[in-house]
Amino acid sequence: MNYSTFGVGSVNPMKNLQNYAHLFKTFIIEETYLPKNPLNEYPILLTPRRWLRYVPWINYEDYFENYYIKEILKEYDGKVNRIKVLNFNRRNYDIVQTYIANKEKTIKDCVNDPLFTQIPVLSSKRKLILL
Repeated sequence: MNYSTFGVGSVNPMKNLQNYAHLFKTFIIEETYLPKNPLNEYPILLTPRRWLRYVPWINYEDYFENYYIKEILKEYDGKVNRIKVLNFNRRNYDIVQTYIANKEKTIKDCVNDPLFTQIPVLSSKRKLILL
């Protein structure tokens, strides 16, 4: 595929990438070619939209990084102890409820990104013809 027609830089070979082969249930090492960003020469990884859609709005990582460390732990040494966090959450259920209530108040921030709206096929074909 000629990526330059889409305004994307040339292709870089990426060696020793680990790819999970679900048929063999193991990781395999392979070489692949990825388009590169013309501004900084880094490879561009394309992610299917269906994967981006199903990231939960309320999740452990967000709770830990944006609430637990800032509001409860105050001093973080860089080590995640999930058991300690889980036990804290069990003893302090009201704090977890407060976090959830705060997240629900900001639900308007959880909207589809306009960059990921579906483009009509006819419109995209017209654009490709112009390129």
